[in-house]
Amino acid sequence: MSLRGVMKKNLLIGIDEVGRSSVIGPFVIAGVLADEDIIEAWEEIGVTDSKQIGNRNKIKELSEYIKSTALAYNIQIADAQEVDKYVSVGQYDVLERDRARKIICTIGRHDCTVLLDGANIFNKKFLDEFRNSRYAFDAKAYKSADCLYIVVGAASIIAKNMRDQIVDEIVNRYGKTLNLEIKGRGELNKGTIKFLKTWYEKYGYFPIETRLSFKPFRTGSIFEQFKELL
Repeated sequence: MSLRGVMKKNLLIGIDEVGRSSVIGPFVIAGVLADEDIIEAWEEIGVTDSKQIGNRNKIKELSEYIKSTALAYNIQIADAQEVDKYVSVGQYDVLERDRARKIICTIGRHDCTVLLDGANIFNKKFLDEFRNSRYAFDAKAYKSADCLYIVVGAASIIAKNMRDQIVDEIVNRYGKTLNLEIKGRGELNKGTIKFLKTWYEKYGYFPIETRLSFKPFRTGSIFEQFKELL
């Protein structure tokens, strides 16, 4: 969905995350600041929700272009241990709101409009915090905002590219030093579960990048629960 003719000349911040439901690797959330002219240029080159792009080389290419043309951008990363810390006390949404807040406070400008993906996470209290601030941000959260707004899709792309880079390092490290391949790239799928089973059978514990707060890890049923993937 283009913002052409809707918020012309407004400054917009788009915010989106990747890796929220991953089993291995970090949670990444990013924000970009742009005006309508920049957003129109992004739309022309195919910027949209990163999940609709798929091709990692294309995501990398678009990410570099977005970062070079945005008025500002910010990326926040929470590793597996930090995710576990929040999840263990039922505050995963708090982590996402805290990191979104840091992004807004870092790149926000007076009277800009903030568009966030996740209407169930960014509640009225959170949004009002910025509407009533000295910056007078107009903050709005939508379900699937990364598909609705180019500027949020742009945030999803640079977040996805950052997580891809970190996961690449994890994959390469374990592949080269231990001859173990993470085909599933840390997502909850056959490749990741097979990697974790191989690792656990060899060492008796899970690698440090694993999110042990994931319920099947806590109950010890990870391989039984997902045996259909093995």
